[in-house]
Amino acid sequence: AQYDGLHKDEDSMKEDMAVANVLKEFLFGRKVLDVGCGTGLLLELLPLPEEDYLGIDPSAGMLERLHQKFPQHCTKQKCFGEEDLKGVDVAVSIFGPVSYMPPEVVFKLVSSGVNYFLMFYKDGYRPVTYEMTNVDFQPYPFQSYNLPRQDFGNFAIVTNLRFQDGCLAFPITPSVELEDGASPGMKMVRAKTEPGGVLKLYDLQKYKSFHSEDDLPIHKGASLGGTVLTILNAYLGSG
Repeated sequence: AQYDGLHKDEDSMKEDMAVANVLKEFLFGRKVLDVGCGTGLLLELLPLPEEDYLGIDPSAGMLERLHQKFPQHCTKQKCFGEEDLKGVDVAVSIFGPVSYMPPEVVFKLVSSGVNYFLMFYKDGYRPVTYEMTNVDFQPYPFQSYNLPRQDFGNFAIVTNLRFQDGCLAFPITPSVELEDGASPGMKMVRAKTEPGGVLKLYDLQKYKSFHSEDDLPIHKGASLGGTVLTILNAYLGSG
């Protein structure tokens, strides 16, 4: 119970909901493998039916806590292996556990043909759980995976899930603020290259790419080097 309460601050909960809002489009009605399921955060965020869910985690203590909350959902106490992908539609690992998987194992997952949504620790990030428990923290550096990613807070997201328009399914970073004078519907800009559907997100306030220090002016309908910029409308409610 103490572990579950470590990430209940406002910022963490906003991140949880941003991830859940993306994944709900892809997980219901599909067979889901929750890699590094821990105490069941994915199930807390999305009520996936037990017949479509399998969680794996090497920690007996974590799985015991998960079963206290979700007694009907199936789990296995183990590290990930290729055999776990049999019959799976989507493999998910949220908020860091995949960072403990060797690069060669992750490569097998992403090249398996299964859909995936993986959240790695960004290099230099140390989770609060390790600060509080003084447990040795030894993830693989994200750069060792050599995978294209989108930054999301302290995490690097790697996915092949795509929205209906062909854009990769990345959550909106909750901390991005609106530029003065921008309308609420312009909360984030989505850039899609015309061949390949490669996605980049840009900070509307600073007019900078998360992956580049070069200034990038953003205007609705503008193009830059063959990249079409389109506005991702965000429903912010009536308030």
